[in-house]
Amino acid sequence: MVSSGYLRSNLLEKYRVNRKSGIRIALYVLMAFLPLTISCQTLRLVHTLEDRIRETSGLVYLDGRLITHNDSGNKAYLYEIDTATGKVISRTKIKGADNVDWEDICKDEKYIYIGDFGNNGGDRQDLTIYRIEIKEFLKHMDGKVSSDKIRFKYREQLDYTYRKHHHNFDAETLISYRDSLYIFSKNWANHKSYIYRLPKHPGTYTLTRIDSIEANGLVTGGVYDDQRRAILLTGYLSYRPFAIELPIVEGQPFSFIPLKRYPLAAPVSLQTEGIALLGNGRYYISGEEDWQGHPASLYTFSPPVITSIEHPITNQVGVLYPNPTHDRIRVRAQDPVLLSLYDKSGSLLIKTNDLGIDLAKYPPGIYFLHVLNKQTMKDTTLSFVKE
Repeated sequence: MVSSGYLRSNLLEKYRVNRKSGIRIALYVLMAFLPLTISCQTLRLVHTLEDRIRETSGLVYLDGRLITHNDSGNKAYLYEIDTATGKVISRTKIKGADNVDWEDICKDEKYIYIGDFGNNGGDRQDLTIYRIEIKEFLKHMDGKVSSDKIRFKYREQLDYTYRKHHHNFDAETLISYRDSLYIFSKNWANHKSYIYRLPKHPGTYTLTRIDSIEANGLVTGGVYDDQRRAILLTGYLSYRPFAIELPIVEGQPFSFIPLKRYPLAAPVSLQTEGIALLGNGRYYISGEEDWQGHPASLYTFSPPVITSIEHPITNQVGVLYPNPTHDRIRVRAQDPVLLSLYDKSGSLLIKTNDLGIDLAKYPPGIYFLHVLNKQTMKDTTLSFVKE
């Protein structure tokens, strides 16, 4: 494998030969290095879970209650977990629903949504999301509650031949954001995650892929955090769990947004599945009973808060902050410098000798700043996000 250091040094050499084209090439290569891997984070064990929820697959924190469900072949129940003991407090049957392969659960202000779209073999044609009124669910906990159905299929899937773990039409993640539901696929074949959007209303829909991210693993759960303005995803690869933080930048596709990846150290179950927002930067993560027989477990997770001042983009040429930004960036560097601002397509927007750039007139998105020390002729290209 060619190292990133070799690629960067080779780019700089090309840049010195042809400065204009060299910068443009460097911008596009930088796009491949945008995902940021943070050092391994340890999950804190809350409790192991009782046997009847050993296949916990989704989590949602609702009205101060932690709710989960099992996955394929289990009964159509939602279970409330006592976080102090890992025991089940209540069990609610979802009328009109079958648990073919329930994989995730999410909510908005009015409804709970259960994703029955697990598709390990790639041959399912009955993909369904069950919709339940929250007020009815809370009224009938430990009883029965009715549900509506949202049915769908993938427009790109033309072949339904059984291909267990060798296709890209499995999914285990369902997220509510504004007026839509978002499905993040679990791609066995290429370890990416494809993104689909669908309405929250009952009906039958054909979904077209709207975007994708380089997950580098199997994505198994997700939740939107309004406070962080980001989606948090869980997953694993070769049973090494991870979390991905995907910031939301209005007007930009997910594939153009730098994601943060957190390798996770799980004390018990290694097969992380569901994630629920507890609040104030804290999340619950569940792990089902794994292939080594480790019991299903409940963890808490608090990803590091990365601020632009404490963690600026930096190297030997200069420091760029804040990142992300709303209206302005600054560079700490030794004068004299020349700053050149480019958009994601590589188009030059501005050149200046000032150490600050006003971004008010530019739309949200990813930008690149070329920093040149005019005395030493050392240079670098830094990426940042305007929100």
